[in-house]
Amino acid sequence: GSTSQEVSLIPIPRSILWLLQFLSNEVTMEVGGSVMHFHRYEILGYWSFVLIASIPLTVKVCKWVEAGGSLSWRRVVIARKFFHLVAVILFTPITWIDSEMMALSYTIATTLLMILEIIRCYSFGQESGNMTLSLNAFYAIFLDEKDSLAANGGLTITHITLIVGCAMPLVLSQIVNATDDG
Repeated sequence: GSTSQEVSLIPIPRSILWLLQFLSNEVTMEVGGSVMHFHRYEILGYWSFVLIASIPLTVKVCKWVEAGGSLSWRRVVIARKFFHLVAVILFTPITWIDSEMMALSYTIATTLLMILEIIRCYSFGQESGNMTLSLNAFYAIFLDEKDSLAANGGLTITHITLIVGCAMPLVLSQIVNATDDG
């Protein structure tokens, strides 16, 4: 007899299958009495658009901060506010549209930032590859007193705390809602 499972010549891990199914789901949102439907792939498209659109301004901001001279610290603060604005544009609409997608995305982003930080710190001062040197150079532009240890190979945590700080209200609301439902 036939089964409902497809036979694949290439074994695909269940986690990848779950992710593909999760991303293909449709989410609905009620706005002003009308129901809107979104596919999670559209959310990925939105994020891609925002990130690609912000690249030219990010490059200009980096050059502007580097050229700051004695006023560099003020430029670092302003540049960090630019990244906060990008975070708000990326996260706020999706938090309202699809909190499950946003919770997964926060987890992935935090994990990736921690992996990059481990690579950056572990490779600091050693003969590093181009990726590590580029990462260190990019981070160095935006260091302030909170991340002063990072200049000498220590941890840079402000970018991770930004993501965690954005995620906490969502996580806490999901915990409260799960408690209310159970």
